[in-house]
Amino acid sequence: YRSKLLFYAMVAFFLFLYLYFAYFLIDIHSSNAEGEQNHLYMNPLNQAFLFVGGYMMGVWLEKIQLAPWKALLLVGVGLALFTFWPESGERIRLIGGNSRLVLTISSFLICIGFYKFSILLPKFVSWPLSTLGEISYSVYMLHAVIHRVILYPIEYVRSEYFPVSESIRFLLAVALTLSISYVVYHTYEKFFIRLGKKKKQVV
Repeated sequence: YRSKLLFYAMVAFFLFLYLYFAYFLIDIHSSNAEGEQNHLYMNPLNQAFLFVGGYMMGVWLEKIQLAPWKALLLVGVGLALFTFWPESGERIRLIGGNSRLVLTISSFLICIGFYKFSILLPKFVSWPLSTLGEISYSVYMLHAVIHRVILYPIEYVRSEYFPVSESIRFLLAVALTLSISYVVYHTYEKFFIRLGKKKKQVV
């Protein structure tokens, strides 16, 4: 009972932090000139509730079964919210206030829908999706770093040889992020997953 109480207290704490960042620390009425608020959005405490929320889906929904049409309905509602939620002005408005909350809910709905979609898909469809799901944590953690790091060699090529568009930089960042995340998952994350299972069996 105590462990459950502590667990839910932790969830409530991270939810409080999430709302505190969204409604009090991030100023959605600012232009975010020169990325002066980027450090607030990228702060791990601002992102922690998203990871906790993903974990809670597994805890609360593990034994719940949904008909395929209901799962797809959740995905559809989530995509509709994400696509048609009315917002205008600076991009900073997407990471704070009501828009942050609504877009988070839409992401959770999409995740739940795919999590509970029970129809077996062809391997050429299921393998890329399942692989992307497995490496998603690494993708999330590495994408910004990789996108920034590859700027340096690209700037060198631009200055010494020929122009390179931002589209090429973006595509390179995507390819490198997926490749490196795949390696990290299979060599690093899976090691600790196995280690955690061994410890659980010992206990």
